[in-house]
Amino acid sequence: MLRFFVLTEKDVLEVKLQKTKKMAINMKKMKLKYIKIKFTIFFIINLILLGLFWYYLTSFNAIYENTQIYLIINTCISFGVSLFYPFIINLFPMIIRNCALKSKKKNKKYLYKISQIIQII
Repeated sequence: MLRFFVLTEKDVLEVKLQKTKKMAINMKKMKLKYIKIKFTIFFIINLILLGLFWYYLTSFNAIYENTQIYLIINTCISFGVSLFYPFIINLFPMIIRNCALKSKKKNKKYLYKISQIIQII
């Protein structure tokens, strides 16, 4: 769903690779219209799913009243981890790449390649 509705690199690339400026302008208008439709559908689907999730959680908390505190605590922990996770994951390749770029001898190409591999993983 994410690749189809949100990612627009292919559309931009198609406009960029047009032979003439007139064709690129016509393609741009068409692609912008297409992208707007895709984004609108994506946000409508997201709102529907959020509404369903909200209804499910409300029903769950109405039935199991004793689990509300645990649900709030687990939600806060999950949200906190999801905020810090990208920083931790991107920190290691950044440190390795920084060491490779700031080396005096400039012969640490292997460190730079390792940082690129870690970043992909």
